[in-house]
Amino acid sequence: KDFNLSDNKFIFMTMFDYYSSFVRKNPIATIDAYENAFGKNNSEVILLIKTSISKEFPEDKKLLIDRIGDNKSIIIIEEILERNKLYSLMNCCDCFVSLHRSEGFGLTMAEAMHLGKPVIATAYSANTEFMNINNSFLVKYNLIKTGDQYYYSTEKDIWADADIHHCSEQMRLVYENRELASDIALKGQKDVKEFLSPQVIGNKIKNRLEIINKEIIPNLSQKTSTDESLLKFEIKLLEEKLNKIRSLKPVQWKIKFKNFQNKLRGRNRKYFWE
Repeated sequence: KDFNLSDNKFIFMTMFDYYSSFVRKNPIATIDAYENAFGKNNSEVILLIKTSISKEFPEDKKLLIDRIGDNKSIIIIEEILERNKLYSLMNCCDCFVSLHRSEGFGLTMAEAMHLGKPVIATAYSANTEFMNINNSFLVKYNLIKTGDQYYYSTEKDIWADADIHHCSEQMRLVYENRELASDIALKGQKDVKEFLSPQVIGNKIKNRLEIINKEIIPNLSQKTSTDESLLKFEIKLLEEKLNKIRSLKPVQWKIKFKNFQNKLRGRNRKYFWE
């Protein structure tokens, strides 16, 4: 009631910050998928779009409003909310959707999963570090050129273009199979709490700092730059990996066979990793 939302309608929610790039966050695709699945002015299912203040992005805001048109089942909340109130809003939704083109981490998806919500998202970029087919509803995509649509991007860069029809299927699946959606959401909640907990992430940071202190900082000198020290450390890690590879029996057999061929043919051929 605090957000003037109905408590007897199914709520799909998507969220983006205009400063994080309207094109990258791709809310238009979410609208397309929602309308493809449930049509316009649906009395049972609504799409909630939470955005930041659009004052400095009038063109993007116009694109969003024009795309929504007269569809009264799509609601926009354009407001900066303090953290607990934002989590309360996310907790009001029945399913979180993100058809992003790329992500640095995918914080909103992780937060929604932590709240026990089914999450539908593009199966591309950093969110796949913690999302999989067992704990969420991933959406197929095609890789396309980024062009000049993102900060400093060029024609050489690529990102994802989510499959609208597949997303619509996932939305219908979540809506029509509440028990299945709940089971997968609970698995997602468990995974996020286990793999993204402060303890787990804290230990990763601690281990990385220990490596820096033990392996990198002692090797720094006036004659050696930080970049050179980092390269030396990376080389050391690669050498350790290669030694593990060389210790494998199939690899040893392959090397012996290669050496035998070299002896017969009078060559000194080597594999590139040697």
